[in-house]
Amino acid sequence: MNHASTRAAARRALHALACLATVFATGLAVAQTCVAPPPGRVFWLSADGDLDDRARFHNGHANGSIPFVPGKVGEAVNFDSDEDFVGIDVTVDEQTSLQNTFSWELWARPTDVTPDCAEGAEGNCSGSAQRFAIFPLHGFSDDDAGLGLVIGTNAICVSEHSAFHLPCLLRYDTTINDWTHIAVVMQDRTPRLYVNGVLVRTGVQSARPHVYAAWNVVGSGLGLGRFRGDLDEVSLYDRVLTDAEIQGIFAAGSSGKCKPACDAEHHDDAFEHAQVTATSGILSSNPDGLFGATNVLPEVDSLLFQDNQPDGFSHSIEWQTAAPIELDHFALSAFAGQPPTFQRAFRDFKLFARDSGTNQFVPVYDSPVRTPYAVVAGDYRLHRCANIRPILAQDFRAEFIQHGEGPFFGPRVMELDGFAPDLIFADAFESPAP
Repeated sequence: MNHASTRAAARRALHALACLATVFATGLAVAQTCVAPPPGRVFWLSADGDLDDRARFHNGHANGSIPFVPGKVGEAVNFDSDEDFVGIDVTVDEQTSLQNTFSWELWARPTDVTPDCAEGAEGNCSGSAQRFAIFPLHGFSDDDAGLGLVIGTNAICVSEHSAFHLPCLLRYDTTINDWTHIAVVMQDRTPRLYVNGVLVRTGVQSARPHVYAAWNVVGSGLGLGRFRGDLDEVSLYDRVLTDAEIQGIFAAGSSGKCKPACDAEHHDDAFEHAQVTATSGILSSNPDGLFGATNVLPEVDSLLFQDNQPDGFSHSIEWQTAAPIELDHFALSAFAGQPPTFQRAFRDFKLFARDSGTNQFVPVYDSPVRTPYAVVAGDYRLHRCANIRPILAQDFRAEFIQHGEGPFFGPRVMELDGFAPDLIFADAFESPAP
């Protein structure tokens, strides 16, 4: 095949992917009707091949070995050791600003029991390792506490955490042996639990005046106990979800919540025709194919990094925009051949911006890339969009971690677009693709 694929072919393939609202996973494809996601989204870990936040910019990073596995909706993340958890880019202030009234909903498939812990407004179950799917932020005084969620094959607990304080505000004993939808609505410090769309229990009101939502750690309570099993579609809202909304998400089943479409290969983005200032070594006649140029050889619409580097080599490129921009999201496209040939791929993507105060590059995005890429229109293609925490900068750096080694394994990147100032996954952009 001629690897100098045209932009038009790439756009057609990616547009077909978005319009079908199809989630592709390794060996798995799901194409069904989804439900419109409820408004008020604060955090949404869909776990479809990445740890990105589909609500705002609270992207995750893996600690330990966290594989993507077939989930209830597309893919899910698996936790099977004490080292496994997803750390989330969220500040303490962002978490404590969401208090007393909020909602969680997710799909869970636990694989181990959680110890007994009595329901009540006071107590301390820290002596036994609870199966925390959501870590409860530690309160800062006797007036506040962080809220977490325990899920085992035998029970669900809504737990709050402060000094010598770890009770279940709500405890529901049940049997969970397959994918189960769990929703927790916290209203005026009182939790309600919905299992598979049905209200099953209302807990006790917290005795603390301030109860915070927590989402800095998913899949573990760290020293308080660790979840075992799979989690999917972990979502937090800044309001009370209605019974109808919860039932609608459950009824959608494997179709899930509609994910926003994300177009790539723009010609009006902030990186278009940026000035490249450094690279780690390239095969392309010039590096401008990454930012929209079409006069590049040997492939007119791509950037090819150098070959004959070892597996895991970090290829890099640095560039400068014409003026400082407030970058808040990006779109990335890559192509790695036709099955069964999978070459010129990367397994990790990192984006940096130069801090004007320290004059040093600081990381703004770092996420693994599932390999092989998804098969789209007969090709191995990667198409990723993500929000990042907004940053004002003029100088940027990208790193691509090579997958495999050999004479044709220098990564191929078709385009990297940068945008400001609107978040692509905010509520205003929630309409599903046509």
